[in-house]
Amino acid sequence: MKKFFVALALLVFTASIAHAKDFGCAGYKGEISVAYGFGISNSANHFALSTTHGYQFDQSFFLGLGVESTVFEKCTFVPIFATLKYFPINGEKRIAPFASCRFGYGIFASADDDIDNGNCKGGFYTNPSIGLQFGVGKNDHAIEFSVGYTYQNASYKNFNVTTKGQNIQLRLGFIF
Repeated sequence: MKKFFVALALLVFTASIAHAKDFGCAGYKGEISVAYGFGISNSANHFALSTTHGYQFDQSFFLGLGVESTVFEKCTFVPIFATLKYFPINGEKRIAPFASCRFGYGIFASADDDIDNGNCKGGFYTNPSIGLQFGVGKNDHAIEFSVGYTYQNASYKNFNVTTKGQNIQLRLGFIF
């Protein structure tokens, strides 16, 4: 729990030092978000906290890098990912639908005592989603809602098992 609060403090600090531009214009963008994943195919539910930073190339494309702390029932992963967002309806609309995909590698961070941490490995991570951004105020700030599918591959040597975390995920983010 202490790690969660340290991560949250870092995310809030990062958001507080960023500079904003006009909504939908090219330039630096940052995002902090929280998500909850509902397990499917015998996967556990999870809670996630993430930050993404990158460049909005025009009113249609965003490319960035991010990190997330994903807490499952018995273990924690830290995905490091690239993200691509596409906004099909461009223009300076205050409500913008989008499609996005995160893809990267989830590093195994920790587990409960009943799982031997030394024998666990992370794996491929992806999170395709669709959602809406709602412009807030006169700056480039926005609130973002999305729904997506999360896939996290992991292996446990002691049990000779490779498992796949699969979740339907709801995400709420703040864009700055």
